Amino acid sequence: MKTTTLLPKTAVLATALALCIAQSAQSSPGCEPQQGFMPKATDGHRVTIVCDTTVKAGVASAYTSHTFSLDAGDAQLSSHKWTCLLPLAGGGDEAVAGSTGETMTLMPIDDASRYFHTADNCINAAIGFTGRRPDGTECTASLGIRLDLKPLITQAGIVSITPCGYDTTYYDVEVEVHYAGSRYVHVDVEQEHMPYVLTDFSDSPHYSMFKFTDIDSWGYARINISVKNDYGTDTAVIEIPRRNHPASVDEVLGDGNHTVEAYTASGQYLGRMHSIDELRATGERLLILRIYDSATDVVRTVKYICR
Repeated sequence: MKTTTLLPKTAVLATALALCIAQSAQSSPGCEPQQGFMPKATDGHRVTIVCDTTVKAGVASAYTSHTFSLDAGDAQLSSHKWTCLLPLAGGGDEAVAGSTGETMTLMPIDDASRYFHTADNCINAAIGFTGRRPDGTECTASLGIRLDLKPLITQAGIVSITPCGYDTTYYDVEVEVHYAGSRYVHVDVEQEHMPYVLTDFSDSPHYSMFKFTDIDSWGYARINISVKNDYGTDTAVIEIPRRNHPASVDEVLGDGNHTVEAYTASGQYLGRMHSIDELRATGERLLILRIYDSATDVVRTVKYICR
């Protein structure tokens, strides 16, 4: 369901990573924090678990899948065994992923209420690997990441910008948003020269598209996107630059292509202006200027403060 409204205009760095060392099928939900990301290895040959998705300061989204593999250099390993443990809300751990291949994939969390949450709404995941080298010795590695329960905007962008058929100084814009972990998306559009905000929302899961009409092309537009759930909010911003120029009154005064008419704030006509000095000579602090472009037949109205 979507609605559109006009409103008055108003204006994951974690400090520590809890590494859970998973070397067997049993562990405790209260894992001791370890420093950094360096997994343990049985000898001087470094074997590192790496992830195919973005992990910022040890934090990844609970609502996207993550595939883990090994950076073992030139080591030839066999007898791969992977496991991923999550701490249960009532105590103990649950193995939610495993593999005997070269990689292991952790799927998105379906029911976050089953698991123990940290104070900042994350679930500590413990990834463990064991294998054997050609000489038969065992190689182990482990990695801990925190699965963030706040929603995630995976992609947001402009689908199209189309000039309005009745007035080319305005345009329509379509925006699409992909997201996870939320069924509620809110979008608003702020415009540089407009006193109101355009708003829209959707309660569809995973994906929504929005269309906003009559956006002023003479000013900047800012599209603010937010998704939320019980654990927090994620946001994204798309900025659209001015699509018509010139950008300032100084550029059009006396250029031969524009006619500038000045009015007082109360609407009294003061005459045509050809320079900044003429604007200042009116003695008015605030002027309303109507600027006529002879090349495009476009008329725009702006407020101008004499300084």
